[in-house]
Amino acid sequence: MTNLSWVRLIFLQHDRVRAIYKYALDKLPKESCQLIYKNYTIHEKKFGDRAGIEDVIVSKRKFQYEEVRGMFSLSFIFCA
Repeated sequence: MTNLSWVRLIFLQHDRVRAIYKYALDKLPKESCQLIYKNYTIHEKKFGDRAGIEDVIVSKRKFQYEEVRGMFSLSFIFCA
């Protein structure tokens, strides 16, 4: 294999891993996604481009915001 072939293979593997992470985040329950987001972020920082890294970080922060918002709405319901 030439060097260019290796680069293509690595790029294809990165896309596959990214697709697996996205699929897992869509299909698994929210409470088990924290570790997946952490590993997905690490993977993107190692192999991704700037847009991919920013996308993961924004998605992770959105997920955390929704978790906190859900906790506060529940506490508001129980206090009312």
